[in-house]
Amino acid sequence: MTATTRMFSEQSSSHTVAIDGHPVHYHDVGAGPPLVMPQAFGPLPGTTAWLTYHRTLGELAARHRCILVDYPNFGRSGPREFHEPVHDLYVRNTLGILDRLGLDTVTALGVSTGGTVAIGLALAAPGRVERLIVGGCTASTGGDPYLLATAPTEVGRLFDECQSLPPDRER
Repeated sequence: MTATTRMFSEQSSSHTVAIDGHPVHYHDVGAGPPLVMPQAFGPLPGTTAWLTYHRTLGELAARHRCILVDYPNFGRSGPREFHEPVHDLYVRNTLGILDRLGLDTVTALGVSTGGTVAIGLALAAPGRVERLIVGGCTASTGGDPYLLATAPTEVGRLFDECQSLPPDRER
């Protein structure tokens, strides 16, 4: 554990704001150029942005202001019914948090669904995303054709194996 990771915790960095009248949870950690980090979608229900990034957060927060965003119906974000592509809702919530924090430009970092949200953020507000870091992402918008990779992805295949086969630490 570095000195940086001792200066914050999941509880001390936790914040909630209302976006479109619904509570959206995020963490705000570190100082420096802003790095927005939408959560991955899985691998299982109950995931949060904190669970997605907590192991690398100390290193990232040493040089960046890290904004970790939980999606509606996940973590401490409130329940939300919606009738639009889910990624559009996630992008709108992320932009709402950036607006509340007064962040005009950010680096967007995302993996899995978070990667799709990071790409969506860059497409919806290109002047606000200075850099884009994406990993393990197929870039679907919730039913649209996959833009960056075919399905199933290697990650999807491994996820299916982990869910259908006996537990195996190596896998």
